[in-house]
Amino acid sequence: MDKNLPDASATNRKLVVLGLGLLCILQAALNISLRLALYSSGARTPDYEAVTKNLTEEAKMLRRKLEIFDHYTRKQWVYFQPSFYYISSEKKSWRDSRDDCLQKGADLVIINSKEEQDFFRVFEKFMWIGLTDNETEGMWKWVDGTLLTKSFWRRGQPNSFLFQNEDCAAMTDLWIDLPCGNQNFWTCEKTVSLYGRSALTSVCKTHSEVNMDKNLPDASATNRKLVVLGLGLLCILQAALNISLRLALYSSDEKEGDQLKRNTFDHYTQEGWVYFRSSFYFISSEKKSWPASRGDCLQKGADLVIINSKEENEFTRQFRQLLWIGLNDNETEGTWKWVDGTLLNTSYWHPGEPNSINSDEDCGMTMFNEDKYNWNDGQCNTLHFWICEKMLA
Repeated sequence: MDKNLPDASATNRKLVVLGLGLLCILQAALNISLRLALYSSGARTPDYEAVTKNLTEEAKMLRRKLEIFDHYTRKQWVYFQPSFYYISSEKKSWRDSRDDCLQKGADLVIINSKEEQDFFRVFEKFMWIGLTDNETEGMWKWVDGTLLTKSFWRRGQPNSFLFQNEDCAAMTDLWIDLPCGNQNFWTCEKTVSLYGRSALTSVCKTHSEVNMDKNLPDASATNRKLVVLGLGLLCILQAALNISLRLALYSSDEKEGDQLKRNTFDHYTQEGWVYFRSSFYFISSEKKSWPASRGDCLQKGADLVIINSKEENEFTRQFRQLLWIGLNDNETEGTWKWVDGTLLNTSYWHPGEPNSINSDEDCGMTMFNEDKYNWNDGQCNTLHFWICEKMLA
C-alpha cells in the first residue's frame, strides 16, 4: 500500500485494496481470454479493437462472396475460376458485343489458359472474344491492351480470307478471324475479387498501467464510492469474461466453417465444375449411357442434374449439348421421377415429348436447346454427354 494514503479505518483500507485487486484481476482476465481468442491465428500481442474486427472479418468475407455469386448467377452469369462469364443469347457485331459487355461492367473475354479455352468448348457457339488486330494488321491485342502471347488458332488461322479485313477473333472449339461486322454470339468476362484480408495486421501492448490518483480524497468520504467501485468492477469482470470467451469460441468455430466453405469453392472450380446459384455442375467431355453417366456423377459425390426452375433450365441450355439429366420413368411408364425419388412437377418437354417414339425411351435429356422447352425422352442405353449437379451445403 502507498505510504501516502490518508489515514482510514481498517475497513476503508480493505475496500481500497479490493478495488485495486479487482482492477488487476480484470486486466489479467482480459489478457488471458483475449490471448485464447487469438491463439489459433498465431498473434501474440493482440490489439483489442483489432481482435474484435478480426473475429467477424472471415464471416463477412464469406457472406460477401456468396452475395456476389448470387448477384451474378441471378443475371445468368456462370462462374469458372477466377471469373464470371455471360454468354449472349443473341447475335451482334464485335463492336456492339463489346459495348454490351462494357455496359455490364465487364469486357469481352480474355483467354489466358488452356483450361479457360476448354471451358468454352461446351457451349458450342460461335462467340466473339476480346481479341483484335484493328490497330495494326497482324498484331493481335486483347481488349485490355496486352499483346497476344498464348493462342488457340485453328490451323491456317488467322488468314484474312479472300483479303477481307478479318480483324476480330471468334471461337468455337478453336479461334478464327472474321470481319468485325459479322453477327455472332459473344461472351463477357468479369473478374471479381472474392477474397479480402483475413489476418490481423497490427499488434500492440497487452499490458496497461492502472494509474491511481496519488491525491486520494479522505477515506471517510469515499466509503460508498469504493463499495460501488468494487461491485462495478465485479460486474465488468463478469461481462468481460463472458464476451471474450464467447469471442474465442466464435473465432474457432467460424474460422473453421468459413475456411471449409472457401476450400469447397476452390476445389470444385479447379476441377472444372461450374457454379450456378446454389450448385456446382460438371459437364462431361465424353459420352456414356444414362446409367453409366449417373454412375460417374455418383463417383464424384454428385448425381445427374435435377432441374428445379426456369432459370436452371436456361442455364443448362447455354451448353448447347444433348445432355442426360436426372429424370426417368423406369419404374412406371409415364411416371417421371428425378434421381432423388421426387415426382416431376414442373417440366420443359419439347412439344410432342415425351413420346417413346423408338419404344422404351425411359430417360430424360436436354436436346432442343434452341427452344426454351428443350427436353426429350431417349433410350437409356444410348451414348450421350451428361451433366452432374452437386448442391453446396
